[in-house]
Amino acid sequence: MRHRDNREEQIKRRIFAKFAKRMEELRQDPQPICHELSPDVIVISGDQTVLFEPQNTRVAEWLRLRFGLDNLSVRDRVRVHPDRNDAMMQQLKAAGFEVR
Repeated sequence: MRHRDNREEQIKRRIFAKFAKRMEELRQDPQPICHELSPDVIVISGDQTVLFEPQNTRVAEWLRLRFGLDNLSVRDRVRVHPDRNDAMMQQLKAAGFEVR
């Protein structure tokens, strides 16, 4: 019986450690739970430009490097000429990002 109690405690500790690790990851890079409803990048069309708005730090870093920007945060918008819109969307998708 004592062996069983000890085993259950070990399992509980491992579950809690995994839970704590995941909570810390979410604090550092909050992402929506359902990626299908919240894409990595939102594309906003305007009259003369297209805005790309990253929704997480991973895609913000990709856009920052792609455009040679000093600083780009989640929800900052990157302005792109409409003629480059399709190419940019293809590049984002090829990099594995969900674009809407």
